[in-house]
Amino acid sequence: LLSRGPSAKGLLKARPLFLRRVPPESGLHFRFPIPGLDPSRWLPQPAPRPFLDRPPLPRPRVGRGPKVALFVGCVSNYIRPESALAAVRVLEAAGAEVIIPPDQVCCGKPAAGTGDDRTALFLARKNLAAFDQAGFDYAVAFCATCSEHLKAYGRLPGLEGGQRLAGRVRDLSELLVDVLEWKPRAGDEKREPERLRIFFHDPCHLRRKQGVYIQPRVLIRDLPGVELVGGDEPLVCCGYGGLFNLWHYELSQDLFRVRAEAMARHDPELVATSCSGCWLQFEDGLRRLESPLPVRPLVELLAERGLPEATDGLGRQDPGPGLKAESR
Repeated sequence: LLSRGPSAKGLLKARPLFLRRVPPESGLHFRFPIPGLDPSRWLPQPAPRPFLDRPPLPRPRVGRGPKVALFVGCVSNYIRPESALAAVRVLEAAGAEVIIPPDQVCCGKPAAGTGDDRTALFLARKNLAAFDQAGFDYAVAFCATCSEHLKAYGRLPGLEGGQRLAGRVRDLSELLVDVLEWKPRAGDEKREPERLRIFFHDPCHLRRKQGVYIQPRVLIRDLPGVELVGGDEPLVCCGYGGLFNLWHYELSQDLFRVRAEAMARHDPELVATSCSGCWLQFEDGLRRLESPLPVRPLVELLAERGLPEATDGLGRQDPGPGLKAESR
């Protein structure tokens, strides 16, 4: 539904009909009372306007490096546009010329993961058409699920020409380290940045499916004032698992508690991850555990800690998302 443009807009307008308000001091403003979903499950409030519909879209600036087409993804488009804005800032700081194909839709992973091959193929074809019009050297996604599935377009049965896109897809951390060779830099080099202990959670779609493990750690360790803790921990799934967490919510939360217990031994001050599903799982799971530990998408952390103060691409000053824990 969210991938089909007008339907998604209608759904967002109608959200008061199916999303029940909770007190603003809770940190999140809605929860789902839909049958089949746990009524105590916490989900973030949808953005007032999808990122791809914001007027004007961030204007691309010509960089020194390759032309990079940004894949936004559903969670960033409909819930967390600040992640997409952070991606634009970081990529441009790394020297890329950023373009954002306006007709892109969901990557199709949720449909493919539940066996709905027809919808997955429909979405893949729409994305191929959108990106074919762009003309680019690389396509990049900052959500590991999106980058993994876009890379799989070359193997989707019935998708003619899927390799045209799949062969040029990189996860954001891959592109920044292996291609653009970007090094973070602080905004005020005369002032010592606040020290911060960060635990990075490896998304399964990044480490297991793409073999991308070193690059996020290189980026985090290079951030001013940051100490990466638990960097050598073995991979443990957070329990989100795509739509698995909808049909098996309690088991999903059992798996998350195992992840949280292993993470807590390192006493982090912030958790970073680079998958939208993992971010949603941590936000929900930590609130259920009554933990004040904040969670940030990796792309936002890179923009906050690794860039000087800049505009958000829409002409406004953007200090970056704060790192203080929200009230839970």
